[in-house]
Amino acid sequence: MNKLAIYISFFLFSIFLSGYSQRGPEVVLPDTTKPLFKKVMIIPFEESMYLCGVQTYLAQRSKKTHNEIVQYFREETALELQNQFLYRYNTVSLLHFNDTAKDLYRAYDAISYKFEVAPVEVEEEEQPRNALDKAKNLSKNLFKKKETTPSPYVRGTTNEGQIVSRKSTTQKFANIKVNKPETLKYLGEKYNADLFVYVTEFDIENDMSNQVAFVDGTYKRLLKLHFSMVDLDGKIVEKGLIMVPFPNNENDITIIRTLYLPQAAKKMMDKLPYTPSPMVDEKKGKGVNASDKVRR
Repeated sequence: MNKLAIYISFFLFSIFLSGYSQRGPEVVLPDTTKPLFKKVMIIPFEESMYLCGVQTYLAQRSKKTHNEIVQYFREETALELQNQFLYRYNTVSLLHFNDTAKDLYRAYDAISYKFEVAPVEVEEEEQPRNALDKAKNLSKNLFKKKETTPSPYVRGTTNEGQIVSRKSTTQKFANIKVNKPETLKYLGEKYNADLFVYVTEFDIENDMSNQVAFVDGTYKRLLKLHFSMVDLDGKIVEKGLIMVPFPNNENDITIIRTLYLPQAAKKMMDKLPYTPSPMVDEKKGKGVNASDKVRR
């Protein structure tokens, strides 16, 4: 009888150990990816901060005046940013309220512009679809010359008492300096916002970086959005320049708005301050990345 009881106990204990080893340690997946701010206020670019090197073609195609085109892109940029930002934040736009004209001018009056070297964005490589693409990427990277990153700024010099300036060809963008932080606090209290996204400039221009492509007509145009994100204290939390290429023969402002402006707005949405990737808590209380494998 004692042997039978020992055998049954050992059998039940073995089943328990087997079940625990398969199940592994218990983990809790809390929703830790949360916004860092309560609400985003979108401040559209000023009418004077619209630059377009192909405005004549856009006007001929759309049958609109310069001011009408500027107003169109101004309104549609704010609207598309709202559409994209809603994936992460509640938003308010100072351009889409009937009683906010004075507040919009206050927001402009609170800042001044300064041009800085644009942060360099790492280009996303297209994923290979088959073995041939993999081989092409391998050979391209194998024989690719290592390029040195040039200094973004070269100081001027003096020669026999005369100033010799240096021309800088690096990409610049319009950043802001908050001169009246009390205005941001006023806007924050009125609209319950604590992150302010200034669209500082809107550009459409031909991409002149590849002279060969420009000569043979295969060059692209660039839709550019300059931006600065500041908190209630006027501190810059994110800034930069977003560029989206599109065909050089596209002069329809409706198509530019429909196909390419959402891409730029999506890129800006990705720049919104947010918490890092979610964490998981093991039973012992140790935090690890959700993508990491849990050791048994």
